[in-house]
Amino acid sequence: MNKQNTFALRYGCCVNMITHTENVSGIDVIPVLKELGFDYADLSLSHLCALDEATFSNVQSELLGFGLPLEACNNFFPGDLRLTGHEVNKDLIVTYLNKAFKRAAALGVKVIVFGSGLARMVPQGFSMSQASSQLDDLLVILDKYAKQYDITIAIEPLRKQECNIVNTYSEALILARTANSANIGCLLDSFHLNTENENISVIQNDIEKLAHVHFAEQVGRVFPRLENKQTYKKFFSHLKEVGYCQRLSIEAYSENYIYDAKRALKLLKDIENELNHEL
Repeated sequence: MNKQNTFALRYGCCVNMITHTENVSGIDVIPVLKELGFDYADLSLSHLCALDEATFSNVQSELLGFGLPLEACNNFFPGDLRLTGHEVNKDLIVTYLNKAFKRAAALGVKVIVFGSGLARMVPQGFSMSQASSQLDDLLVILDKYAKQYDITIAIEPLRKQECNIVNTYSEALILARTANSANIGCLLDSFHLNTENENISVIQNDIEKLAHVHFAEQVGRVFPRLENKQTYKKFFSHLKEVGYCQRLSIEAYSENYIYDAKRALKLLKDIENELNHEL
């Protein structure tokens, strides 16, 4: 990742946090996001994979018809597909990955976030070192698909309340380095980072591995608010410092997403503009 003179991000929104559709496809909110000026949408991959072929085909046509790029996916694995522990079934995992990558590629997805806290949760009494080895082995499999479909995998650190393994960016970075692939990187999530009291300067340890960013207001995990602009600005200044100019998805809850998304997008672009005009 080379530093650039101009700090410019592409802004997206995780539709699963705000959609009211039963299949969480976001077909109700994506047209609004496009109208508001977002650059792409961030979809729930496990929900898309739960659709039968006919339903997915219809959803795919509708989503692509909106004209907003569908560049990222979160919710990679369903919670009942075990990734650690004694019940890991490689055949089931491969069967799922065949569908998941095929559908992601059909939608034009460029990056898939590997959080999936329930799926990777280490069962009580199971060896943590063995679970880590299982994740290493899984990333070898993921890398083959990522290369085949030209998709980046971004390992997401999750706060301890949501998962008991890979809780910090530093731990995600260890996994990514072990995978040793240009298609395997890390997700920087402001909410999980702050909950775990990890300093954002950790991204400087290997800036090439920063593959994607999720962002939200820390209190309530809602859309960014104007009153906390200076706090957000410090976060963005670190992204600028390491030359990150890729995607940032707002992953947040809202009771009125049209109101919140419009103001949040303006706020983040204003911060970006201010940083570009500072010496």
